[in-house]
Amino acid sequence: MKPALLSLGLGCLLATGCDTTEAKSPDDETSSSESEPVLPGLTLLGNQGFYSVSIEEMATADDGLNMPRDLAFDPEVDGLLWVVNMRDDSVVHLFNAGTTEQSIDKVIDPYAVHFMDNVSSIDFGQPGTFGTCQESRNTYNGTAPPNYFMGPSLWPSDLDLFGTSNPEAVEYLSNLYGYPVDLGSHLDMLHESPLCMGIAWEYDNVYWVVDGYHGAVVRYDFVEDHG
Repeated sequence: MKPALLSLGLGCLLATGCDTTEAKSPDDETSSSESEPVLPGLTLLGNQGFYSVSIEEMATADDGLNMPRDLAFDPEVDGLLWVVNMRDDSVVHLFNAGTTEQSIDKVIDPYAVHFMDNVSSIDFGQPGTFGTCQESRNTYNGTAPPNYFMGPSLWPSDLDLFGTSNPEAVEYLSNLYGYPVDLGSHLDMLHESPLCMGIAWEYDNVYWVVDGYHGAVVRYDFVEDHG
């Protein structure tokens, strides 16, 4: 899954190379002085070593980044990069990412305090949706004791819907409970994996998550979201 791949990559870079070239056989007739020098690095990056990799800054804290934990390109919108921020439960959108026409906005869902609290990971699912996982014990940003009622959330990827309130749901829930209730734009949430650290989509509404609280990899199926 993505977290394991990222950890491997960082581990290799910090170890100055993770040279994957094969050791020479004693019968190799080519002397070391005649062979071309082997450059350390990751095969994934062309085996050229860290210093040969071009790094371009696309966004900073001035653009709304606040402890970014994961990112994913929207498969339905060319050049749209989503970045999730753990510290303020937000999403930063980079439109036309990496181009001269790049623009940026930031969205915090009306009830991100629960459904995206300490968000750690994101992956796009079936058309029009994406999932996130939250490395949270559910304290509503430190305003309540932890109840561990946390797990993966399902969201609409339509930018006209994500981060907005659903007036019909607000009216229904407010009348039901007798006080204002706005659960934001989330489509669904499953609550068996607090301290979740990674998420990957399989198919339909099925996702795999890295459950930090239980020390397990868990398969979730939202089946049909509650809207």
